[in-house]
Amino acid sequence: MVDSGQKVKQLNNIHNKAEVMCLTLKDDTHRLYTGATDGTVKVWDFNGHCYHTLICAGGQPAEIGQVFILKRCVLVVGWSRFLTIFRDSDFKDHVVYPSEWKGTDNHTDDILSLAFSSPNTLITGAYNGEIYVWNTKSEKATKCIRQRSKIKQSQLQDDNLLAEELNSHCESFNRTINDGTIVPSRSRSRLSSRVSENGNDDQNEFAYAVVNLHILESRRNLTSTAANLVSCGGNGWVRFWNTQHTSLAAEFVAHAHSGSITMAIDATDSYLVTGDVEVSIFLSIYLSIYLSIYLSICI
Repeated sequence: MVDSGQKVKQLNNIHNKAEVMCLTLKDDTHRLYTGATDGTVKVWDFNGHCYHTLICAGGQPAEIGQVFILKRCVLVVGWSRFLTIFRDSDFKDHVVYPSEWKGTDNHTDDILSLAFSSPNTLITGAYNGEIYVWNTKSEKATKCIRQRSKIKQSQLQDDNLLAEELNSHCESFNRTINDGTIVPSRSRSRLSSRVSENGNDDQNEFAYAVVNLHILESRRNLTSTAANLVSCGGNGWVRFWNTQHTSLAAEFVAHAHSGSITMAIDATDSYLVTGDVEVSIFLSIYLSIYLSIYLSICI
């Protein structure tokens, strides 16, 4: 019970020896969805009866990262760049196989997180930092955010290397003209300078991962450049996005020298709490106070 902390029921070995990765509770039917490393999602009641087993990865082991329940379907992600969808019409037998998602495979890496805003806005975040906005009615992607994705950074690095190479050729050419007099070569491009100045030596592949997404419902109809989406994930980063303009509004490191972090935001979108595997209690209390000030100043 939430009010007393008393344990009411315990279910053991629900996925045999597979590790349970996520839990989702469907309030209106009191059904519990469990996702595990065996590539399945199981639907339970509180008496321990399993109603359905959802086959998510073709019967192969896969890490189920998130189970998201919508009005007429269940979405499952975590191991693939595709959205796996189970429609209500599929839940006829105990073993349930997925339907086909109508949209294309826009993501180029595994989808790790989902967020939904009524009536039909779905947002997905991937391991490489890509964020897509979808229309659940058409199941088509409408927008893509890549400012902090591995793809975007690779493009910037390629442009940076190209600029450096061009500058090197210019310097060599300048040394051969005017009877050996060295003429100052032109400065690096603005793009090259920006990459060098903002480069992070601690950046690694996992730093791009979007592990958690939260839509700020109180700001859903904003037309300004203020943030209406929050993401967190690798290397302790928290980022604020504007989905209307597909732009990054603000970012900061909430947990320095940590791996993946998670977060929760209160119903009024006033306080954000983050945690990691080492000092989650201390930092959660600290950030709930800090971020209320941070949001009012930076966004």
